[in-house]
Amino acid sequence: MFDFLEVFPGAKVIKLERNYRSTQQILDLANALIEKAGRKYTKVLKAERGEGPRPKLLFFKDPEAEAEGIAERIKELWDEGVELGRIGVLFRSMYIARPLEISLARRGIPYRTYGGLKFVETAHVKDLISHVKVLVNPKDELAWHRVLTLLNGVGPRTAEAIIGEMASGDWRRALAEREGHPRAGRWIRRLREALEAAAGLPFPEAVSTLCDYYLPILEARYDDYPRRIGDIEALRGIAMGYRSAERFLLDLVAIEPPEDGVLQREDLKLDTPPLTLSTIHSAKGLEWQVVFVMGVADGHIPISYSQISEEDLEEERRLLYVAITRAKEELYLTMALEGSRGGIRTLQRLSRFLDDPTILQLIDRIGGKDPLPEGLDREALVGKVLRG
Repeated sequence: MFDFLEVFPGAKVIKLERNYRSTQQILDLANALIEKAGRKYTKVLKAERGEGPRPKLLFFKDPEAEAEGIAERIKELWDEGVELGRIGVLFRSMYIARPLEISLARRGIPYRTYGGLKFVETAHVKDLISHVKVLVNPKDELAWHRVLTLLNGVGPRTAEAIIGEMASGDWRRALAEREGHPRAGRWIRRLREALEAAAGLPFPEAVSTLCDYYLPILEARYDDYPRRIGDIEALRGIAMGYRSAERFLLDLVAIEPPEDGVLQREDLKLDTPPLTLSTIHSAKGLEWQVVFVMGVADGHIPISYSQISEEDLEEERRLLYVAITRAKEELYLTMALEGSRGGIRTLQRLSRFLDDPTILQLIDRIGGKDPLPEGLDREALVGKVLRG
């Protein structure tokens, strides 16, 4: 697009600057954001619908607190009469919204996703949940079948034979007796050791152990495993908020798999569409009265691998611009002060696209209601996030 005038030097540029969707406060933020782009056609959007509330930047302790805060605000809006179909939650990558799916399910808020499957519908999440299930209920044959057939050298027949040998209730012995299998022996031993280690740990540490065990399987089975790792890390993080596997599994079950399940609920007013969760890419051309943009931290937007080139970085800026301009009346930008990778919590930095005085002056910055880690002051921590 930017080379068009070079190819066709006689072409005339017509700027469409009148905007009929968003309030001027939202457009002021969008204008300031795109003005920082290295390559652009300069234009200033002007609202036809007038004034509205300033965009808000909400800080939370971690991704789970961010999800709870967003879900609670959505519930308040719903109670105030805002239809769920008029609310959109946008994010750069699907894994960012995984904790939110749990929080929405707890509140009975129906939703649909664009840009990816729901959390519990993905094959890799089903794989990992099956490992948790066999720890909770060693007689769950379906879960054992999924767990065992993930192993090299274990097909359906071998899996059924092992499950039959577990009828006595001693899964440890049944697995140990198969460790001499010429092809699958070492993989069965690795599974037994991981399950035994997890069984003796508090629930969050048990899930983390199972995540570490599963990651090599994920890499071996799925060509697109880098795209799936985020979901595994999200599940690891979600588990940190639970004390028992039973409660964890109940909350996951509460996530409605197909949308038909939502439509069958008699306690919900579904004469309008449910809440939308969408990747930014899938939201182009759409609009909502209220928009939440999750995960506005470096590493999420811009996504970490986009830093390899200036062109990719500018594309990430344009994606954030698209997200902001989906909002008609209210815009919430949210981020977690802490992130997680491999079970290790790290301090996150506000997206470089927003961390600029001319942009921050257009946003109301608000701390979340969740507690901070012991010994940390909220104002000092938020200041550090802003300064990087």
